[in-house]
Amino acid sequence: MKLYRITQNINTWYDTYDSCIVIAENEDEARNNNLTFDDEENSWWSWVKESQKDKLQIKLLWELMSWEETWLILSSFNAG
Repeated sequence: MKLYRITQNINTWYDTYDSCIVIAENEDEARNNNLTFDDEENSWWSWVKESQKDKLQIKLLWELMSWEETWLILSSFNAG
């Protein structure tokens, strides 16, 4: 398993997530983490649209020796 930092600068309005740290097997699994994908144009409490998740910036932070599940470790939410 690996530790990834995921950031986005697509949805920059208030009440949105701008980044998170997640444990996942690979980048695709990290990209499909537990934050909500939003299909509506101006919804609150959103990450990015489902169709935009390929534009998330993903950086490998660390390779973990023993971990068996995908976990969302930390997220950054910009409340308005």
